Amino acid sequence: MGWSPTSNETTPAVAAGTPQTPPSCSVDESYKYVFLPVCYSLTFVFSLALNSVVLLRSCRGRRRAARNASVIYMVNLAATDLMYGLSLPFLVASYVLRDRWMFGDFMCRLVRFLFYFNIYASIFFLTCISLHREFARSWQKTPPVALNWAMDGEYLSSPNLLPRKHVFEMWEEYLRKS
Repeated sequence: MGWSPTSNETTPAVAAGTPQTPPSCSVDESYKYVFLPVCYSLTFVFSLALNSVVLLRSCRGRRRAARNASVIYMVNLAATDLMYGLSLPFLVASYVLRDRWMFGDFMCRLVRFLFYFNIYASIFFLTCISLHREFARSWQKTPPVALNWAMDGEYLSSPNLLPRKHVFEMWEEYLRKS
């Protein structure tokens, strides 16, 4: 006698002889057909607009932004978030059509990849930022070997927008100033 979360069958009698009803685990998910498309649409609009502005101002502005660690972090996070934002219209369409996917297998895989890539890349990238700040605080004069690992992690978690030599040139410039 199998039990499923939504079944209303009773279980066999307990030692006391009274039948027990399993707890119901059904959840009404109809909210996702209205709530998620609205949230994803707003996120898409803001993501496209604001991340594009960050990337344009950082990379093509009249006066090129100084390439310090903050700019590198901001550009990489904006690029990752923009990739995620570009996948949202497909999810909106899917929810509006009541979980019907009409964009083919490749797009399904790509959209899910971008969704999870953004989640894990953001977590990993923020970890790299934390490690970088710890290294800057702990070893103020010489970059440790672990800094190489943090920079490798930065490149694994986001698009490689600056060659590695620029990062170490910035580190040396920072050391000269302090």
